[in-house]
Amino acid sequence: MNIYIFENVDHLTENYHKSGGLVIVATSKDSAQQQFDEYAKAIATRYEEDCELTEEDWQNANIYHLDDSQVVNERMFVFPDAGCC
Repeated sequence: MNIYIFENVDHLTENYHKSGGLVIVATSKDSAQQQFDEYAKAIATRYEEDCELTEEDWQNANIYHLDDSQVVNERMFVFPDAGCC
């Protein structure tokens, strides 16, 4: 299991400050991407700009590997940029 931490993902939310942080707990990069794609598809129906994880986002991600004794469910957390407001 891995924890993928992304900072300042563009168009992550529909807030005034559209970027934000993202944490994905997944068994693999492919599984993390799949979780993100489902989220991006869901917000695309109500948001005018596409959200994607770029190759640069993946290169800058902090990835932490959990050992086999640390069993957790796959999940994703979105942290909107609060900005100055």
